[in-house]
Amino acid sequence: MRLAACYVRPLERATCMGALAARLRSTAADVPLVAPPVYRNFSCEHMRFWRDCLRFGAAVCGEEERVVIPLNTYDLSAGLFIRGLANLKTQLTKAEDHAAATGGSEVTLLNAQLATDGVASDAPADVHMYTFAAQVHWAAEGAKLAIAQLLGAPSVPAANDAESFADLHQRLNATIAYLRAIAPSDLEAGLDRTIVIAHRRGSMRASGSQFLLAFAIPHFFYHVTTAYGILRNQGVQLTMGDFLGNWATS
Repeated sequence: MRLAACYVRPLERATCMGALAARLRSTAADVPLVAPPVYRNFSCEHMRFWRDCLRFGAAVCGEEERVVIPLNTYDLSAGLFIRGLANLKTQLTKAEDHAAATGGSEVTLLNAQLATDGVASDAPADVHMYTFAAQVHWAAEGAKLAIAQLLGAPSVPAANDAESFADLHQRLNATIAYLRAIAPSDLEAGLDRTIVIAHRRGSMRASGSQFLLAFAIPHFFYHVTTAYGILRNQGVQLTMGDFLGNWATS
């Protein structure tokens, strides 16, 4: 099964809903799977039906221009997580160098938080209050748990018990190794799998594609971005390049 990213640029006005409905009624089952269109300066009811696009193919959107970039499920899940975690390792190394150069404490950086106030003592801690070490932990665990869900083998999160930069490097290395060992073909069926996520407010159900695009990827980058912000706030000299990594050749 082939996955493609579809980017749409409106030329005039969209007339996609009727065309989409016709396409969905007549499309053969073997049409390549595509990701939802991404619109710029454009609002359309079609956005509400991205799962139909994901399953049946790019919509016929009137007079829009479209560029399709071939991708596969592995690239958009495990491959994406590997890149993010590798970039996080670079940032972690810079944090170590910063502590050594300034005579700062490793523990101070590990326990640094983006926010420390605004939550009552008996309320659940907001993830913004997680320490840097916890943000790194959940970036790695979130990636691993998401892939396990897509594989149909949900796993239990590892303990958040890192006490040093070395512990965090070990956790990131282990997660990257796990993700690299996955056969891309094993992930293809995951997009159609029904994912059930237990939550304190009740279980949530979604298709694998919805889970990946609407939860797993944003969740991953939430922790990666917050970890970056914590280090930057602590004076670690990071740049956008440290966050993005060598994207042109990766």
